[in-house]
Amino acid sequence: MSLILKNGIIVNPDLPPHRADIMIKSGKISKIGKIKNGDDKNILDISGNYVFPGVIDMHSHLREPGDFKNINIENQTYAAVSSGITRVVAMPNTAPVCDNLATYKKIDKIIKKKAYCKVNQVIAGSKDLNGEKYLEFDKFDNLLAVSDDGKSIDRSDILENIFENVKKEKLVYLSHAEDMNLRKNGVVNSGIVSKKFDLDGIDGEVEDIRTYRDAAVAGIVDNKLHFCHLSTEESLKIVERFKKKGLRITCEVTPHHIALCEEDIDKNDGNYKMNPPLRSKRDQKYLIQGIKKGSVDVIATDHAPHPMKNKNIGLKNSSFGIIGFETFIPIILDLLHYKNGISLSKIAKLISFNPAKILSLENNGLLKKGYNADLTIINMNKKFNFTKDKVKSKTYNSPFIGKRFQGTPIYTVVDGKIFDIERGSWYDTKESSN
Repeated sequence: MSLILKNGIIVNPDLPPHRADIMIKSGKISKIGKIKNGDDKNILDISGNYVFPGVIDMHSHLREPGDFKNINIENQTYAAVSSGITRVVAMPNTAPVCDNLATYKKIDKIIKKKAYCKVNQVIAGSKDLNGEKYLEFDKFDNLLAVSDDGKSIDRSDILENIFENVKKEKLVYLSHAEDMNLRKNGVVNSGIVSKKFDLDGIDGEVEDIRTYRDAAVAGIVDNKLHFCHLSTEESLKIVERFKKKGLRITCEVTPHHIALCEEDIDKNDGNYKMNPPLRSKRDQKYLIQGIKKGSVDVIATDHAPHPMKNKNIGLKNSSFGIIGFETFIPIILDLLHYKNGISLSKIAKLISFNPAKILSLENNGLLKKGYNADLTIINMNKKFNFTKDKVKSKTYNSPFIGKRFQGTPIYTVVDGKIFDIERGSWYDTKESSN
């Protein structure tokens, strides 16, 4: 049986949006254009709403296996699909660390059984994320990426060995650029907030130095390297310089680093504590400029749920990290499209096409015949008031609680199966047949 999405506005990278119907068969897009209704077809009228290629979040933490009893793959992917996200990339800094085949297979089994959206689990580059013993990756089925996220490899020779294995297996390394020896006990950006609350600061150079080092080592090996959560002007400039040399380097920024800066921290609130920290207004503006000119390749959330008992204890003592799934699409649409005039086609490139390309995902990232029927359907006019009752992540560690945005997803389509976001459940298309 076929499914037809009627009268949607198709958003593909590098093309102007246009109105069309989409036919889905067996989890694939079978036709895009003017499609006649038939007796054997389910119809969902999405008139006036925009259809994006399925949104991919390249950076998330699902916390399973882990120490948080009520935060796991099942409820975090439910939060993701409830936010218009069709696929998430899960980092390996779990407990225990995903650094071996047994743990990887255990996680994959949970994903297949309980995940609401597609999940790609990342493997650690070094044993226990300690940066001392590098790993081999040849026995891991369906592996797309390697990362020591949460830490940065101190020894450049170990990093080079990891990069060589990444290249051999045709994977991408996701870099967390941070010199912990310089960060020390820092909790916020070195600047007005660190001075105001008498806190240890984190200098931009903590990120910049490692960004240069990782890019330089990738220049030696010629592997695919993707920088996670860049936050400083200088780090993005470094990436821009290495890109001009022809290296296979890409980078991402987070919604919180483009929507907020240190000046927005008006109280000693742990919900503003993330790593890297909120930077200066100048850094924030340069990241947005990087999006406009194309030097930023991806926007990803770095979704990091924490129990509120670990966040309601001030900036100094709180855990690093905020949730990001629920606000991912609304922040991007409100800030980038409505306030900065960035086209929807470019946004589709940042959150769908480029992630699929970087991860080497076939038949993803475009609305095209034969591609996977992973779609995100968005009401561009609908306001999104982010209140605690809208949170599906089981915890609400976010500085965006109480904020309002324009533009919100209404349906998430995963392999042709429709999730109705307002209802919070999979959609029975027969209800809308005509």
